[in-house]
Amino acid sequence: MALRLGRSRAARLLGLTAGLAATATMLATAASATATWTVKAGSAANGTTVSITGTTQGTTPQIHFSDATTSQKLTCDSGTAPGTVKVGSGESGTRLGKISGPNTTWNNCSGPAGLRFAVTGIGTWNINASSYASPVTTGHIAKVDATVDDPGLCTFTVTGAVAVNYSNATQVLTVPGKSPTLAISNVTGCFGAINNGDKAEFSAKYLLAASVSADNPITITSP
Repeated sequence: MALRLGRSRAARLLGLTAGLAATATMLATAASATATWTVKAGSAANGTTVSITGTTQGTTPQIHFSDATTSQKLTCDSGTAPGTVKVGSGESGTRLGKISGPNTTWNNCSGPAGLRFAVTGIGTWNINASSYASPVTTGHIAKVDATVDDPGLCTFTVTGAVAVNYSNATQVLTVPGKSPTLAISNVTGCFGAINNGDKAEFSAKYLLAASVSADNPITITSP
């Protein structure tokens, strides 16, 4: 049975959504303020759009999601995040890379009370850069949008932005998940463990590799 929002909860959800939008705008502005960025992908020529895939790394489960409001945990054993980067210099920090939400994969995902979830990404998620301290670029992924579903038992939507950093030394994109900057909405069921307006965080590490071996490694730098 779908949960209905009361006025106070609806107000909280709207306020949270507005706050996340403002945060994303601030981060994008900071990225734009940085002089220039250079993206290289092996021997790929400037102006080339290179297909990449991020593959999760580390001890299983490799993906961790937390409803920070109710302290409920969801994990996935592994996953991938396909997308593209555009090779070139003199770029702004916005949309240096893109992730295809519908093509992301999330394997063997489980949550509270034995729930088994399927995760479906929606739209294009933008990788934005805001600062650089060799060999690491710090930024965020904007426009994150995904549906999490155990049919008939628990369904919800997750939207917002997450902080990331990328190391040229390891080609690993890290989502540290140290602050709840995601919003939960469209909750159906979930036994009160997950609710509309809850704040959430997500953490994982993705090794980025180009589809064509000659287009590796991927590096991001800023003067």
